[in-house]
Amino acid sequence: MPSSKVIHNPIHWSLLANELGVYGGLLALVGGILALGSDFERIEFAYFSLGVSLPILIVEWPRSRRPKGRTLPRFKQEYFAPIVRVLGPVAQNYFSRFVIWLALSIPMYLCLPTLLAGVCLTLSALIYLLAALKGERWLEMSAPSQPKLKTGAKMVAAPTRAPPRRPTDVNNFSCCQSYLLNHKFFFSIVIIIIKKLLCSFCCIVRSHPQRSTRIRK
Repeated sequence: MPSSKVIHNPIHWSLLANELGVYGGLLALVGGILALGSDFERIEFAYFSLGVSLPILIVEWPRSRRPKGRTLPRFKQEYFAPIVRVLGPVAQNYFSRFVIWLALSIPMYLCLPTLLAGVCLTLSALIYLLAALKGERWLEMSAPSQPKLKTGAKMVAAPTRAPPRRPTDVNNFSCCQSYLLNHKFFFSIVIIIIKKLLCSFCCIVRSHPQRSTRIRK
């Protein structure tokens, strides 16, 4: 039998409603564009869907923080969270979201490309109503804190080579040795050229003995 001491985390219905709200905003945007690019009737509802899609996405993009546990934030949601904070109870209270989303979803049923967006917004509104009855509300996520180091602690860099690891001076010597071995042909050619230059210079000096004696004087 399952133990009675096991405590299960409660279901946060607002997170599900938030996901459906984001999908509804995206579908309203895409459906409105498709309705404008095609010959659908009641084109005014396509303009309505385009007009309300961006406010829906702005309000729904920041996820709410769970009272207990960890919540994964959305990409760059910290830029949209202040807007929800400024709107106050209009955006933070889930009763108001239920009323507004339900009212905005009704005109979307009157145009075929925005029908799916209306369904998503209606489901999101109903789940927001359930979340509000459960006592849930929107909570802003705090910025992730940096881990604090203890006094006198030092950050140790992660190793870049697989074990066994030799000392640094040995590695430097081996690097120089491998460099010389790899460029052995080049250095041999340079040495031969230097020898040839020295031999030619000696031949020139021997062929002009008078000039060399003048230089010595």
